[in-house]
Amino acid sequence: MVVEVVSRVSNRINEVLMRLGLILTRRANVIPSERLSQSRQNLFRILDFEVVVDVGANSGQWASSIRLDGYTGLIVSLEPIPRVFTELALNAVADEKWIAINGAIDSARGLRDLYISSNHGLSSSFFPLLDDHKIAVPEVNFIGVEQVETYPLEELLLMYQSQRFFIKIDTQGSELIALQSMSTESFKKILAVEVEVSLVGTYESCPLIEEIISYMRTRNFRPYRIENGLARPNFGQQVQVDILFIREDLSHAVP
Repeated sequence: MVVEVVSRVSNRINEVLMRLGLILTRRANVIPSERLSQSRQNLFRILDFEVVVDVGANSGQWASSIRLDGYTGLIVSLEPIPRVFTELALNAVADEKWIAINGAIDSARGLRDLYISSNHGLSSSFFPLLDDHKIAVPEVNFIGVEQVETYPLEELLLMYQSQRFFIKIDTQGSELIALQSMSTESFKKILAVEVEVSLVGTYESCPLIEEIISYMRTRNFRPYRIENGLARPNFGQQVQVDILFIREDLSHAVP
């Protein structure tokens, strides 16, 4: 009865609001990051991940969000920029199941130049910025270059033995490099992957959405959810999206 009353009231309010071009709805229905969070929570609730690898952690915002959503297992966060890593390490220090590593993911161990971005490192990349990124966020630019330590993802997965990994990749143009740094055998230990991908060129040599989806299908993963990311203002060119992938054989187990 209460649900019916709420529904009727909501419908009447929306009749009025729609004349003004507005609608009354839940935040999770309209905010892409919250829709993605709801879908991610579906996977965490059902698939029982043991280890989460957070590639491109910045100061730990994403890792903190999954803690707030209820995940209690091991988190391994990687951030290559030393001064940002210091913030990450401070945020992780009180959490005994949160490990912070100062490094970037690449095809092999070594050192590599990283372009440092002006937005607290969030857009830092191995590759120069292209016009579509500059048009979408003109206030972001590169302010320097730092040499950072690199690791292949394969090495990390072998360090933290599990058969139930969740991998999050936010690497600003080197997503395919990160994915290809894992063996076929390691992919069998991964249940889901979250990756930010580009629809148009954002960084020099960056893979586009078709390449990422195609590669993931060769590893027996399917897109589970795609949500809006970076775009030009006023509903202009969509530049980036976030994709949740799940392993094909698990598709029957999730909503």
